[in-house]
Amino acid sequence: MTEIPADVLQSAREAIAARVHEPSRGQYLSGQHDSFAVIQACAAAILAERQRAARVVANHNRKGREWIPDSLWGSLTREAVRRIESGEPA
Repeated sequence: MTEIPADVLQSAREAIAARVHEPSRGQYLSGQHDSFAVIQACAAAILAERQRAARVVANHNRKGREWIPDSLWGSLTREAVRRIESGEPA
């Protein structure tokens, strides 16, 4: 299984904890249930959306245009993709 980045795991914990009742909420937030399928599935969905967002940025306005990889546009695009994929905070 692929290791889940810490920020994604924390987001999954928070998303699930917001939808359960006490005392389970604290157990989800503390990471006690990280191996549960619901946390794993939520984290997988977050990662998939992150990857989709990176693809959207990488392919933005490329169709029908000459793509110059070392241009300012190319540099900004690569930086945005890197930041999205790494989970860098806004």
